[in-house]
Formats: sequence, structure tokens, C-alpha cells
Amino acid sequence: MKKRKNPLAGILIHVMKFGGGSMDSAESIKRAVKIFEEENGSIMVVSAFKGMTNMLEEIADIQNSKMFLDDFILFHRWIVKGLNIDFPEMDRFFEEQIARFNANYSRLLESVVDSPEYQKCRANIISMGEDFSHWIMYSYIKKHVPSLAKKMEMLNSREIIRAQVTGMRYDNSLFDQKATKEAIKNFFPKVESFSKKYIIQGYVAASFEEGDIVTRLLGREGSDVTAALLYHCLKRLFPQKGELLLSYVKSFGPDGLKENVGTRKFFQYMYEHKKVIVSKNILLIEDLDGYFQVINFDNPKISFTVALTEPIMKELRDEILQQVSK
Repeated sequence: MKKRKNPLAGILIHVMKFGGGSMDSAESIKRAVKIFEEENGSIMVVSAFKGMTNMLEEIADIQNSKMFLDDFILFHRWIVKGLNIDFPEMDRFFEEQIARFNANYSRLLESVVDSPEYQKCRANIISMGEDFSHWIMYSYIKKHVPSLAKKMEMLNSREIIRAQVTGMRYDNSLFDQKATKEAIKNFFPKVESFSKKYIIQGYVAASFEEGDIVTRLLGREGSDVTAALLYHCLKRLFPQKGELLLSYVKSFGPDGLKENVGTRKFFQYMYEHKKVIVSKNILLIEDLDGYFQVINFDNPKISFTVALTEPIMKELRDEILQQVSK
């Protein structure tokens, strides 16, 4: 794969989000890691592999569906085998996750539907998708990508991405921007932290309740929000230290970014003849501005980069509100 020249000079921190739709096999995972390396990524934000969040939601929502966990496990075993990372530590990880599922599933069945306890167990089950992709991709990098292995560290999103508590469901929460910024500040005390590289789960956040860290989910656009929060907070923490770049790597087919992306999750905005695709929940982040890039997973040479200023963000917010109100 020929390296594409980055249109932005002086990039210090590059946050890159990889959607699950572009990661459905061992080969696509290898390609994702290759793109991260060639784009000089700093933080890799990963979604669950394609279809896994939907599968876990079905498992959590249908009683006596425990048997369907076998399909989830078999899919990830297939990925692991294809990546040649089926070593003893991986077996232990699978055993731990199966035990985690069993404990949460038992509690879920004993809980009143939609009660706080039910929501907690449901969030714990569904977040397994990101935890699996997180560990598998990290393991592949450490074993097979020596150029990244020494620098790469795992970062648990529950440690730094904070969710709102009051009035929020555990399985569909909004982010807490102020608390997240403080957590990120404590984790990345100085810009030299980025001599390393990090991989982190998208979608998964946490709240502190009675001294415990409780898993919360940021809605179906949560991975996009995770990446944008990291970008925004780091940009505010390290002003004047160099540019930051936020990239979304999505699958649009070999022909490039198609005009009709569809669904209410995303909308298109044309600015200076460059297509930008933005998740509407990202626009809830206050003072989000800077560089935004979309990279086509199927053809990384095709990408679009724009500078998002506050006037543009206001126009985007207004467009989203109009769409939602229809």
C-alpha cells in the first residue's frame, strides 16, 4: 500500500477512529492496522467488529438466548486464528469474558426489566464487543507489527471517558465533557506522553458510583463521540504544541466516498467541495473545532480534510436539528 501524503503538516497527535463496519475479518483488521501506521496515528479508537454489537443486544434482550453466545465466541475465535494470535493469554481472555457474561446474564434474568440493575448488566454484556476487538487488535499489533509493538499501549476507555449519571440509562448515556477532560488531563500529563501510541475502546464509558467504576454506553454513535472527545480534550490540554488531527476511517466501497451514506446517524455537508460526514452527537461537544478528516477504508488514498470553525459547527448543528425535527 503506497503511503498517501498527509495534507496537513506538523501533526502532533492523530486520533483515528475505526468503525466496526470496516472490520469483519482478519484481513480487514490487518488493513486497519496498516492504515493506522501509515497515517502516523497516535490513538486508535476501535468499535466492536462488524455485527457484534447487534448480536450482543439480541443476546441481552432475549431470555434463554445464552446459546447464541457460542456464535459470538466462534466468530472471534475465527478472527484470532486468522491473525495467528491463538496463544495461552488469548485463551485466558476468552475464559474470563465468558465468566463475565455468565455472571451478568444471570443477574439480568433475575432483575426487573429496565431497572437500574437490569441496565447495568445489559451494558456490561453489550460492551463485550468493544472489549474483544480492543484486546484482539492490541494482541495482533504486539505479536506481528514490530514497528508499532514497542510503542503501543492498551488504554481502557472506562478510565478516561466519563458519562453523565443523572437521568441517564446505563446502556444509553451521554458523555460528561468536563469530567472526561479532567480524566484525560490526569492520564496525559504532558505532551511527551505521545512518544507512545494507544488503542482504546469506543462506545464504552463509565461513571463513579459509591466508589465503583460502572460501565455505561454512549449510544450507537458512541465510538465517534469517544474519538471526538479525545481529540477535543487533548487539543485544549496542549495548545500551541502543534496541530491535532481527528480522522474517521469508514468503509465506502472501492470507488470512494459515496454520495448517499443514508441513515439518520450521519449527514453530508459540502464545504469547499469536500465531503464531511459527521455524527450528530459529536456536535453536542462544546467548542469542537479544528481539523476533521474522513478516510475511505477501501481506498485510503481517497480522503477529505477540512477545518471546522465554530460558524461551520453552528451551521452543522442547525442542519441536524432540522433533520431530527422532520
